[in-house]
Amino acid sequence: MAVEQWRPTPQELRLLPRFCQDRFRYGSSLQHPVIARWYRVFGKDFVHIHHYCAGLNFMNRADRAALRRKDRGFQLQRAFNNFTYIVEKVSPAFPLLPGAYYHRGRALERMGRTAEAVRDYAEAIRRKPRYAPPYVALARIHSRAGRRDEAERVLREGLAANPDSKLLRRALARLGRTRGRGAGG
Repeated sequence: MAVEQWRPTPQELRLLPRFCQDRFRYGSSLQHPVIARWYRVFGKDFVHIHHYCAGLNFMNRADRAALRRKDRGFQLQRAFNNFTYIVEKVSPAFPLLPGAYYHRGRALERMGRTAEAVRDYAEAIRRKPRYAPPYVALARIHSRAGRRDEAERVLREGLAANPDSKLLRRALARLGRTRGRGAGG
């Protein structure tokens, strides 16, 4: 029963990236051509990908508005555990490692562990400077704490690394609009 609760439902599966859908549908055997292709894309660490995918699914479950606080916390802890597994088990070259740090940071932030989330966002940025989401998350933390200058600095640093990022440009524009409303807005 616990394994079935761990596996995504068909509806949940549709919300996950294609490599996750394929991994949950076809298993991990290199004999399957779809899985063999994913091994070529991600390398030997693809064997661990189900933990990354489970972490994403638990984050999606935590986002459900109908969940009670206790249930949301349970799903966030499960996401954190799976992303921690990835961070600890995969090689430094694993392409999704920055994403694992970012998503683990999201779980930590939602659990109220902001200082740890900041460290994970910073690590995601260090590992992949062009990856926009951790800059936005880090800027959001600074902005909520009233450190708007620091939030702007982080977003500009992100734009310096990834000048074409629409996500970073939108975040910087939003920050400018909130700055214009003053401390109370």
